[in-house]
Amino acid sequence: MRSLVVDLATPAGLRLEQRPEPTVGAGQVLIQVEAVSLVDRDLDYAPRMVGAGGVWGFDAAGTVIGAAPDLGAPGSPPAPALGTRVVTLLPAPGAWSELVVSDVADVAPLPDAVDAATATALALPGLSALQVVHEIPPLAGQHVLVTGASGGVGWYAVQLAATAGARVTALVRDAADTEPLRRIGAAAVVTGLADVTGPVDVVIDIVGGAVLAAAVPLRGQGGGAVAVGAISGEPTVLAPDTLASPARRRLQGYWGHWPVGDDLRELVGLVAAGRLTPAEHPRTSWQAVDELAAGYRDGRVRRRRAILAVD
Repeated sequence: MRSLVVDLATPAGLRLEQRPEPTVGAGQVLIQVEAVSLVDRDLDYAPRMVGAGGVWGFDAAGTVIGAAPDLGAPGSPPAPALGTRVVTLLPAPGAWSELVVSDVADVAPLPDAVDAATATALALPGLSALQVVHEIPPLAGQHVLVTGASGGVGWYAVQLAATAGARVTALVRDAADTEPLRRIGAAAVVTGLADVTGPVDVVIDIVGGAVLAAAVPLRGQGGGAVAVGAISGEPTVLAPDTLASPARRRLQGYWGHWPVGDDLRELVGLVAAGRLTPAEHPRTSWQAVDELAAGYRDGRVRRRRAILAVD
């Protein structure tokens, strides 16, 4: 099979290479991959995390073409039938290949209305937003501030919080993102925290750094904040009385938890039902990864995530 491997001698730092086919282990299925996604920061993460010749990537969508013998036996996890279109999110890198094995607990069947490209781009940011919304207190009637709202996680956090009954304020860098975010449920869209009206009950922060430090004091009595990401790359420095104060504010970190099959099933079901609007991403072939990388570097590709057809 072919895999997209790290090779710093190429323009993107990646190249296609023939690799041995994976072995299906107990409780796993084999997926013929149709699409994966690549985020601009993957071009930096992959060399550091897996090294030369390593395979990066976590999300993949395609068709089940094999399953472990134990699946389907009495007492074993149910498995999608051969030929079922699915999406998966792996707990460890290795998705950028023509064939991928995944624990059946991390796989969700795709409704007819959701294609592989949509599903693979949805998997990681959508799952992060969904798990955060599941973990924090009920949001009905709450004022929720989402920072980095036009990015991957933020886009889905705005929608899921609004669907849960929250009044959502979305923080963005570019005012051009205002109308798209209003269409998916944001009650207000601001380009600076000074424009946030009223106390905030919950902050869902994807930016980190100075933005998180400035957002925390906006919370009212007993308000909470969840740090989902840190795309700014900056340290977060809090004033001494930010948390230790009569306001009893809370700040917690977030990291995804597995298995994820049920969460993925919920996400693609919401998309199929028209209750969750997928973000739009550029689509290209994984054979054109050098051109995509150049587009990220010179600003021609604005969206941070792109969908690669495994062709």
